Amino acid sequence: MVSGAHLVSGFNFIVMKKWPLILLSFCMHTALQAQDVVSAELAFAKYAADSSVKQAFLRYADSNGVVFDGGMARNTIRFWSAANEGGFTLVWLPTFAATSGSGDLGFTTGPYEVRRTLNDTAVAAGHYTTVWKKNGKGEWKFLADLGIYYKPSLYQQQPVQTFNGLTPSTDSDSAIYALEKNIILAHDTIADEAFRRTMADSVWFNIEGIGPFQGKDSIMKALERVPISLKFNPMAGGISQNRDLAYVYGTVKHNQRNEAYMRIWGHTREGWKLLLQVLKW
Repeated sequence: MVSGAHLVSGFNFIVMKKWPLILLSFCMHTALQAQDVVSAELAFAKYAADSSVKQAFLRYADSNGVVFDGGMARNTIRFWSAANEGGFTLVWLPTFAATSGSGDLGFTTGPYEVRRTLNDTAVAAGHYTTVWKKNGKGEWKFLADLGIYYKPSLYQQQPVQTFNGLTPSTDSDSAIYALEKNIILAHDTIADEAFRRTMADSVWFNIEGIGPFQGKDSIMKALERVPISLKFNPMAGGISQNRDLAYVYGTVKHNQRNEAYMRIWGHTREGWKLLLQVLKW
Protein backbone atom coordinates (compact mmCIF):
# COMPACT_ATOMS: atom_id res chain seq x y z
CA MET A 1 0.00 0.00 0.00
CA VAL A 2 1.42 3.35 -1.02
CA SER A 3 1.99 6.10 1.49
CA GLY A 4 -0.90 8.50 1.95
CA ALA A 5 -3.49 6.31 0.23
CA HIS A 6 -5.78 3.72 1.78
CA LEU A 7 -8.06 1.10 0.29
CA VAL A 8 -11.69 1.73 1.18
CA SER A 9 -12.92 -1.57 2.56
CA GLY A 10 -15.14 -1.19 5.58
CA PHE A 11 -13.03 1.87 6.49
CA ASN A 12 -10.30 -0.09 8.23
CA PHE A 13 -7.40 2.34 8.04
CA ILE A 14 -3.77 1.90 8.97
CA VAL A 15 -2.84 4.23 11.82
CA MET A 16 0.69 5.59 11.93
CA LYS A 17 1.51 5.81 15.65
CA LYS A 18 4.07 8.56 15.19
CA TRP A 19 1.47 11.03 13.91
CA PRO A 20 0.20 13.60 16.43
CA LEU A 21 -3.28 12.83 17.69
CA ILE A 22 -4.75 15.95 16.11
CA LEU A 23 -3.36 14.96 12.71
CA LEU A 24 -4.72 11.44 13.07
CA SER A 25 -8.15 12.86 13.84
CA PHE A 26 -7.96 15.17 10.85
CA CYS A 27 -6.92 12.37 8.49
CA MET A 28 -9.69 10.05 9.69
CA HIS A 29 -12.12 12.92 9.19
CA THR A 30 -10.96 13.50 5.61
CA ALA A 31 -11.12 9.75 4.93
CA LEU A 32 -14.80 9.69 5.87
CA GLN A 33 -15.42 12.83 3.82
CA ALA A 34 -13.74 11.20 0.83
CA GLN A 35 -16.41 8.53 0.93
CA ASP A 36 -18.96 11.36 0.74
CA VAL A 37 -17.62 12.54 -2.62
CA VAL A 38 -17.34 8.92 -3.82
CA SER A 39 -21.05 8.53 -3.01
CA ALA A 40 -21.81 11.68 -5.02
CA GLU A 41 -19.91 10.27 -8.00
CA LEU A 42 -21.75 6.95 -7.77
CA ALA A 43 -25.09 8.79 -7.65
CA PHE A 44 -24.05 10.78 -10.74
CA ALA A 45 -23.21 7.55 -12.60
CA LYS A 46 -26.42 5.84 -11.49
CA TYR A 47 -28.53 8.78 -12.68
CA ALA A 48 -26.82 8.59 -16.09
CA ALA A 49 -27.64 4.88 -16.31
CA ASP A 50 -31.23 5.28 -15.09
CA SER A 51 -32.04 8.44 -17.03
CA SER A 52 -29.55 9.66 -19.66
CA VAL A 53 -26.05 11.03 -19.89
CA LYS A 54 -27.39 14.45 -20.84
CA GLN A 55 -29.81 14.66 -17.94
CA ALA A 56 -27.15 13.45 -15.48
CA PHE A 57 -24.66 16.13 -16.53
CA LEU A 58 -27.33 18.81 -16.32
CA ARG A 59 -28.45 17.65 -12.87
CA TYR A 60 -25.01 17.33 -11.25
CA ALA A 61 -23.14 20.27 -12.81
CA ASP A 62 -22.40 23.44 -10.89
CA SER A 63 -23.61 26.56 -12.68
CA ASN A 64 -19.94 27.41 -13.30
CA GLY A 65 -18.94 23.83 -14.09
CA VAL A 66 -17.03 23.01 -17.26
CA VAL A 67 -16.53 20.09 -19.60
CA PHE A 68 -13.92 19.99 -22.34
CA ASP A 69 -14.50 19.90 -26.08
CA GLY A 70 -11.56 19.92 -28.47
CA GLY A 71 -9.27 21.23 -25.74
CA MET A 72 -11.59 24.10 -24.83
CA ALA A 73 -13.46 24.46 -21.56
CA ARG A 74 -17.22 24.77 -22.13
CA ASN A 75 -19.86 25.66 -19.59
CA THR A 76 -21.44 22.30 -18.78
CA ILE A 77 -25.04 23.44 -18.59
CA ARG A 78 -24.91 25.41 -21.85
CA PHE A 79 -23.00 22.62 -23.60
CA TRP A 80 -25.31 19.80 -22.56
CA SER A 81 -28.50 21.86 -22.95
CA ALA A 82 -27.64 22.21 -26.64
CA ALA A 83 -26.62 18.55 -27.05
CA ASN A 84 -28.79 15.74 -28.33
CA GLU A 85 -29.64 12.88 -26.01
CA GLY A 86 -27.41 10.67 -28.14
CA GLY A 87 -27.56 6.96 -28.89
CA PHE A 88 -25.12 5.89 -26.20
CA THR A 89 -24.72 5.53 -22.47
CA LEU A 90 -21.82 5.89 -20.07
CA VAL A 91 -20.89 3.75 -17.10
CA TRP A 92 -18.12 4.67 -14.70
CA LEU A 93 -16.73 3.98 -11.23
CA PRO A 94 -14.47 6.04 -8.92
CA THR A 95 -11.16 4.42 -7.97
CA PHE A 96 -9.19 7.30 -6.39
CA ALA A 97 -10.65 10.18 -4.38
CA ALA A 98 -9.93 12.87 -1.82
CA THR A 99 -11.90 15.57 -0.03
CA SER A 100 -10.65 18.68 1.73
CA GLY A 101 -10.76 18.76 5.52
CA SER A 102 -13.31 21.56 5.28
CA GLY A 103 -15.55 19.26 3.25
CA ASP A 104 -16.20 21.76 0.46
CA LEU A 105 -13.95 20.47 -2.33
CA GLY A 106 -13.16 16.99 -3.58
CA PHE A 107 -12.34 14.90 -6.61
CA THR A 108 -12.65 11.39 -7.95
CA THR A 109 -11.10 9.60 -10.90
CA GLY A 110 -11.74 6.17 -12.35
CA PRO A 111 -12.50 4.07 -15.43
CA TYR A 112 -15.48 4.54 -17.70
CA GLU A 113 -17.00 2.77 -20.67
CA VAL A 114 -19.06 4.09 -23.58
CA ARG A 115 -21.78 1.64 -24.57
CA ARG A 116 -24.60 1.74 -27.11
CA THR A 117 -26.97 0.47 -24.43
CA LEU A 118 -26.42 -0.31 -20.78
CA ASN A 119 -26.17 -4.05 -21.43
CA ASP A 120 -23.84 -3.83 -24.46
CA THR A 121 -20.09 -4.24 -24.42
CA ALA A 122 -17.88 -1.16 -24.52
CA VAL A 123 -17.29 0.65 -27.81
CA ALA A 124 -14.78 2.99 -26.12
CA ALA A 125 -13.12 3.25 -22.71
CA GLY A 126 -10.93 5.50 -20.65
CA HIS A 127 -10.55 7.34 -17.36
CA TYR A 128 -12.57 10.32 -16.14
CA THR A 129 -11.64 12.93 -13.53
CA THR A 130 -14.26 15.06 -11.78
CA VAL A 131 -13.68 17.97 -9.41
CA TRP A 132 -16.59 18.47 -6.99
CA LYS A 133 -17.76 21.41 -4.86
CA LYS A 134 -20.33 21.27 -2.06
CA ASN A 135 -22.80 24.15 -2.39
CA GLY A 136 -24.68 26.09 0.29
CA LYS A 137 -27.45 23.47 0.30
CA GLY A 138 -24.98 20.70 1.12
CA GLU A 139 -25.20 19.25 -2.41
CA TRP A 140 -22.17 18.08 -4.35
CA LYS A 141 -21.97 19.70 -7.80
CA PHE A 142 -19.10 19.20 -10.20
CA LEU A 143 -16.84 22.05 -11.28
CA ALA A 144 -14.81 20.31 -13.96
CA ASP A 145 -14.91 16.98 -15.77
CA LEU A 146 -12.09 15.80 -18.04
CA GLY A 147 -11.63 12.35 -19.52
CA ILE A 148 -8.99 10.48 -21.50
CA TYR A 149 -9.33 7.56 -23.90
CA TYR A 150 -7.33 4.33 -23.87
CA LYS A 151 -7.82 0.60 -24.28
CA PRO A 152 -8.46 -2.01 -23.10
CA SER A 153 -11.10 -1.08 -20.53
CA LEU A 154 -10.27 -1.15 -16.82
CA TYR A 155 -13.89 -0.84 -15.70
CA GLN A 156 -14.55 -2.81 -12.49
CA GLN A 157 -10.88 -3.85 -12.32
CA GLN A 158 -9.55 -1.35 -9.75
CA PRO A 159 -10.26 -1.00 -6.02
CA VAL A 160 -11.28 2.35 -4.54
CA GLN A 161 -8.52 4.30 -2.80
CA THR A 162 -8.65 7.57 -0.91
CA PHE A 163 -5.88 10.04 -0.21
CA ASN A 164 -5.96 10.89 3.49
CA GLY A 165 -2.75 12.85 4.01
CA LEU A 166 -4.12 16.38 3.56
CA THR A 167 -3.25 19.04 6.13
CA PRO A 168 -4.52 22.65 6.31
CA SER A 169 -2.31 25.50 5.13
CA THR A 170 -2.31 29.26 5.65
CA ASP A 171 -1.87 30.01 1.95
CA SER A 172 -4.00 32.53 0.08
CA ASP A 173 -6.64 31.81 -2.53
CA SER A 174 -4.04 32.48 -5.22
CA ALA A 175 -1.72 29.69 -4.01
CA ILE A 176 -2.82 27.38 -6.82
CA TYR A 177 -1.60 29.83 -9.45
CA ALA A 178 1.80 30.08 -7.77
CA LEU A 179 2.03 26.28 -7.79
CA GLU A 180 1.17 26.21 -11.49
CA LYS A 181 3.64 28.95 -12.36
CA ASN A 182 6.42 27.10 -10.56
CA ILE A 183 5.76 23.71 -12.14
CA ILE A 184 5.39 25.18 -15.63
CA LEU A 185 8.67 27.05 -15.31
CA ALA A 186 10.33 23.91 -13.96
CA HIS A 187 8.91 21.80 -16.79
CA ASP A 188 10.27 24.28 -19.35
CA THR A 189 13.70 23.85 -17.74
CA ILE A 190 14.02 20.24 -16.58
CA ALA A 191 11.10 18.60 -18.46
CA ASP A 192 9.45 15.61 -16.76
CA GLU A 193 11.78 15.78 -13.76
CA ALA A 194 9.61 18.72 -12.66
CA PHE A 195 6.76 16.30 -12.11
CA ARG A 196 8.84 13.80 -10.14
CA ARG A 197 9.93 16.50 -7.70
CA THR A 198 6.35 17.52 -6.88
CA MET A 199 4.55 14.16 -6.84
CA ALA A 200 2.90 12.61 -3.81
CA ASP A 201 3.87 8.98 -3.30
CA SER A 202 0.41 7.81 -4.39
CA VAL A 203 0.10 10.21 -7.32
CA TRP A 204 -2.01 9.31 -10.36
CA PHE A 205 -1.42 10.41 -13.97
CA ASN A 206 -4.13 9.84 -16.59
CA ILE A 207 -2.52 10.16 -20.03
CA GLU A 208 -4.49 10.26 -23.28
CA GLY A 209 -4.08 7.13 -25.40
CA ILE A 210 -1.81 5.45 -22.83
CA GLY A 211 -3.79 4.97 -19.63
CA PRO A 212 -3.86 5.68 -15.91
CA PHE A 213 -0.68 5.20 -13.90
CA GLN A 214 -0.07 5.31 -10.16
CA GLY A 215 3.25 5.84 -8.39
CA LYS A 216 6.32 7.82 -9.36
CA ASP A 217 8.26 5.09 -11.14
CA SER A 218 5.43 3.91 -13.37
CA ILE A 219 4.47 7.49 -14.20
CA MET A 220 8.00 8.51 -15.14
CA LYS A 221 8.23 5.45 -17.39
CA ALA A 222 4.92 6.34 -19.05
CA LEU A 223 6.02 9.94 -19.59
CA GLU A 224 8.80 8.68 -21.86
CA ARG A 225 6.02 8.27 -24.45
CA VAL A 226 4.86 11.89 -24.10
CA PRO A 227 6.59 14.81 -25.88
CA ILE A 228 8.66 16.97 -23.53
CA SER A 229 7.92 20.10 -25.60
CA LEU A 230 4.39 20.51 -24.21
CA LYS A 231 3.44 24.09 -23.33
CA PHE A 232 0.96 24.52 -20.47
CA ASN A 233 -1.38 27.50 -20.13
CA PRO A 234 -3.56 27.51 -16.98
CA MET A 235 -7.06 28.94 -17.39
CA ALA A 236 -8.88 28.55 -14.07
CA GLY A 237 -8.73 26.81 -10.73
CA GLY A 238 -9.80 26.87 -7.13
CA ILE A 239 -8.78 26.02 -3.59
CA SER A 240 -10.65 24.63 -0.59
CA GLN A 241 -11.57 26.64 2.49
CA ASN A 242 -8.93 24.71 4.47
CA ARG A 243 -6.34 25.53 1.80
CA ASP A 244 -5.48 21.83 1.68
CA LEU A 245 -6.86 20.83 -1.74
CA ALA A 246 -6.67 22.75 -5.02
CA TYR A 247 -7.18 22.22 -8.72
CA VAL A 248 -6.35 23.95 -11.98
CA TYR A 249 -7.19 23.27 -15.60
CA GLY A 250 -6.04 24.78 -18.85
CA THR A 251 -4.71 24.13 -22.33
CA VAL A 252 -1.59 22.28 -23.37
CA LYS A 253 -0.06 22.96 -26.77
CA HIS A 254 1.90 20.58 -28.97
CA ASN A 255 2.67 21.07 -32.67
CA GLN A 256 0.15 23.94 -32.95
CA ARG A 257 -2.61 21.79 -31.47
CA ASN A 258 -4.35 22.73 -28.23
CA GLU A 259 -5.69 20.12 -25.84
CA ALA A 260 -6.68 20.13 -22.17
CA TYR A 261 -4.95 19.29 -18.92
CA MET A 262 -5.89 19.25 -15.26
CA ARG A 263 -3.81 19.09 -12.10
CA ILE A 264 -5.00 18.46 -8.55
CA TRP A 265 -2.78 19.47 -5.64
CA GLY A 266 -2.89 18.46 -2.00
CA HIS A 267 -1.22 20.15 0.94
CA THR A 268 0.59 17.56 3.08
CA ARG A 269 3.11 17.54 5.92
CA GLU A 270 5.78 17.95 3.23
CA GLY A 271 4.03 20.92 1.61
CA TRP A 272 2.03 21.00 -1.62
CA LYS A 273 2.16 17.78 -3.63
CA LEU A 274 0.74 16.78 -7.00
CA LEU A 275 -2.00 14.19 -6.41
CA LEU A 276 -3.36 13.83 -9.93
CA GLN A 277 -2.62 15.02 -13.44
CA VAL A 278 -4.85 14.52 -16.46
CA LEU A 279 -3.01 15.05 -19.71
CA LYS A 280 -4.29 15.17 -23.27
CA TRP A 281 -1.92 16.08 -26.07
